[in-house]
Amino acid sequence: MSYPRSTGTGSPIVTPSVIHVTKFGSDTTGEGTLSKPFLTPAAAFAYATSLAVNVIVDFGVGNFSYTSSSAWPSYVVRVRGQGSSLTYLTVSIVSDFAVEIKADSLSLTVTATASAGAAGTAGDGGGDVTGGEGQNGGTSPDITILGSCTLLSVSSVGGAGGAGGQGVGSSDGESQGSGGVGGRGGDCLGTITVRCPILEGGVAFIPGSAGAGGANAIGGFSASDGSIGSVTGTTLITDGVYMVSASQSNVINWKAGRCSYGSSTNPNTDFGGNAVIS
Repeated sequence: MSYPRSTGTGSPIVTPSVIHVTKFGSDTTGEGTLSKPFLTPAAAFAYATSLAVNVIVDFGVGNFSYTSSSAWPSYVVRVRGQGSSLTYLTVSIVSDFAVEIKADSLSLTVTATASAGAAGTAGDGGGDVTGGEGQNGGTSPDITILGSCTLLSVSSVGGAGGAGGQGVGSSDGESQGSGGVGGRGGDCLGTITVRCPILEGGVAFIPGSAGAGGANAIGGFSASDGSIGSVTGTTLITDGVYMVSASQSNVINWKAGRCSYGSSTNPNTDFGGNAVIS
């Protein structure tokens, strides 16, 4: 029996390009090809962004680190390695948005931190001599890990509170400025979702640190530091994960399905298929 060929006018399916990164590559002469790979994830991710197309970044054997003050690059749709005991990728990024990383055949460590609060401005000697208050840090971001990787640890961190501004006295010395109060650290309110085969290490929600109080001018008062962020609504979702040796920090709600975990820890919500291992 024959079937008619589709005459649809939709866009064709496009396979993502592959960019290669190895310990023998070069960020100077590399082109992302198998014969001319890049040396670092940063170079590969920047190249993917410049191409403005979806890519898979393929890592060779070894330990690789990606640290950035920006969120996970939207064009990097997947990372993969040569096996969980051969390729290790450590990701440390700053993001005020949800983070999703798809990873296969490697060991992965992820830390996503919200933006820090802005520092307070210095007092104005001509009038307002008190330093400005530091701004609050951002709320810990949602993180989702998907794929066939081994997750070594994952942390969602609130942004640090901004430092208070320094007090400044007037030019005639008659008024002295007090420092501004430090900003509050970012709260933990997010969700970490893990859908990969193995979680070996910790899942952590970490409140943002307090901003330091601003220094005073002569005769003024030093300001107090801000407060550490709170942990009020964190959720861990695990699905199909082997996590006997995993630990949790500041997880309030744990929703588990098709998981194996140690007998000392139990989910708040059991979606079935779980195996408790002593």
